[in-house]
Amino acid sequence: EDVLISVSQTSDGGYILGGSSCSNISADKSENNITGWCEWKDYWIIKLNGSGNIVWDNTITAGSIDYGTTIREDEFGNYFLGCSSSSNISGDKTATKKGWMDYWVIKINPEGEILWQETYGGPSDDLLEDMILTSDGGFICVGTSTSNAGENKTDNGFGVQDWWVIKIDEQLNVEWDRTFGGSSFDYAKQVLETPEGDFMLAGSSS
Repeated sequence: EDVLISVSQTSDGGYILGGSSCSNISADKSENNITGWCEWKDYWIIKLNGSGNIVWDNTITAGSIDYGTTIREDEFGNYFLGCSSSSNISGDKTATKKGWMDYWVIKINPEGEILWQETYGGPSDDLLEDMILTSDGGFICVGTSTSNAGENKTDNGFGVQDWWVIKIDEQLNVEWDRTFGGSSFDYAKQVLETPEGDFMLAGSSS
């Protein structure tokens, strides 16, 4: 099973694709699934040229449930991968686990090699939905959370599931985080930066 989640056009006229995969080496895939279990997926990234031919692919995995939801390119042709992960340090993962599921941010170079990575989360489930690079050189992540305060999260939850927004600076340090929600299920889906440097969030609420 190979599921496409994100696709973006790149500055060189090609495309970069990200999604989840439980496939081993075969057809277009050059690396095995580390676990061998389809319930535990990997993050599979494919770089295409402008004609749709594969330039490279990379399977990023840490042995448990790890998947990506967004890819952003910086001005130097590097890529920032916004992921969710339940893995401890293993495989490609060198960042410490915070809760059951964490936001997992990975930077790769134009050839698909990992440059750095970091995890952000509270003591329970934190699922990243969107991430953008910000005008001040950092990045901002939004997603859903069932965590109360702890680790990187400073606020307790309001309901069953809340929006969790976290702003990171160029040195990967947390500048601030905010929790938004009501009494039940709230899903954050997208973040945009305004020309004034503010942020707009979109999602849904039950």
